[in-house]
Amino acid sequence: MQGALFYTAFADIAAGQRVRQQGAIKEIEEAFAVSGLSKTAYEESWHCLEKYKELFEVSVRQSALIALRSHWDWYISKLGAFILRQHPESGISPLPNKLQKLLAKVGFKEITEQTRIIASALSCELKIDPSHLESIHEMSLVRNLGLHNRWEVDEYYLAKSHVSGFKLREVRLFPISELEQWHQALISLISSTWKPVAIQYCGTSEHTI
Repeated sequence: MQGALFYTAFADIAAGQRVRQQGAIKEIEEAFAVSGLSKTAYEESWHCLEKYKELFEVSVRQSALIALRSHWDWYISKLGAFILRQHPESGISPLPNKLQKLLAKVGFKEITEQTRIIASALSCELKIDPSHLESIHEMSLVRNLGLHNRWEVDEYYLAKSHVSGFKLREVRLFPISELEQWHQALISLISSTWKPVAIQYCGTSEHTI
């Protein structure tokens, strides 16, 4: 997740510095021509870029958000699968069938539900900062707007979000500071979940997710 966030930020800065170099725009146009893009199509594309400049400027942050949430989905799915594999070797009472089914599909649940499932499997309470859960809840709502509603605020978002100030059909923009806040909350949540799992199953045969 750290790499995904840094890559998008690095690419954004690198592109911004590149186009400021003398003759860079002309060189980029020539590179497009070599790749087969016609001059007409190139000029039309520039027109679209200028028309939707405000939205394109935040596309890097939007891509980073989707990448962060996707990495989390991968991680929590692997964590659930690890628990299912290692629990029979732990000597602890077998997990109920219902809980096993939830662990098998934990990656498809909402984040607060995911943490409850992991906590139930460990029979303990995870030490999670409530503010981090709130941040991740908002992050997930915004990510869903991006995937399913072109980043436009819908009624579901307004009903579930605790962030005020947005109106129906307004584009849900977010500054880099909010993205960094979500990233830090995810890192904290990862630490709060993998450590108790590692402790509980440290004596089993497999030690990696």
